[in-house]
Amino acid sequence: MNLSKRFFTVLAAAISIFLFTTATDSFAGHVTGPVHWTYEGQTGPEHWGDLSPEFAACKEGKRQSPVDITGAVEADLKDISFDYKASPLKIINNGHTIQVNYAEGSSITIGGKKYDLLQFHF
Repeated sequence: MNLSKRFFTVLAAAISIFLFTTATDSFAGHVTGPVHWTYEGQTGPEHWGDLSPEFAACKEGKRQSPVDITGAVEADLKDISFDYKASPLKIINNGHTIQVNYAEGSSITIGGKKYDLLQFHF
């Protein structure tokens, strides 16, 4: 291999390496993952709108969740007394909800009136 051919081969390899490393460095600066947010501190709710342009509604919005409940009425409610027992659960898909049947013996009492826990569903 003559000297000029070797020179151009080495030069081409050096340029290729330079371009490759420059390209990967510039891409590395633009690679992002999901934005990390929390419920408190520097990434808490008061900062969500600044974490990403996608979160602009968190900064500019007026009625996003959690909903600002207005017109709430203070009420003097009776205490709830819970009397829950351990129970085997029977889970049923009844076609429109998941229903969980609870064994007898658990209840709550509100204002002296007892309510038996028979089932819950979601």
